[in-house]
Amino acid sequence: ISISKVSDNIEEDAVIITGEGKFDNQSLEGKVISGIVNMAKSKKARVLVVAGYSEIDTLEGIEKIFSCTDKIVGIDELKKTCVANLKSTAKQVYEYLKTSYDALLNKIYKYSRTTSIELGEDCFFARYKDKFER
Repeated sequence: ISISKVSDNIEEDAVIITGEGKFDNQSLEGKVISGIVNMAKSKKARVLVVAGYSEIDTLEGIEKIFSCTDKIVGIDELKKTCVANLKSTAKQVYEYLKTSYDALLNKIYKYSRTTSIELGEDCFFARYKDKFER
């Protein structure tokens, strides 16, 4: 990670999505993902993991773990199901991020309404206010 200078391109409060084939207790022991989690802490970034298969549901430093399958499968089964499983998992990640983003925008909009902040017509919330709770 230090060689690639990834941390130079991560902004504070970013969302980092990383992947593992099999995600287990060894995943933070010297693997790239451990470096990503440590870097994310310093940047106050969120970490999401997409795994082919995960043996664990939660881990400190990782906000959410998504598993493409609920069991380890053989190569023949994997070839048949991997595209559908990955599409399904990608949709879960999208819905998760959309839900958290929408909730954040609603909080900001409500705050702006309760503090009498003027929303000029160029403001994001003024342009899309019909999409937010009132």
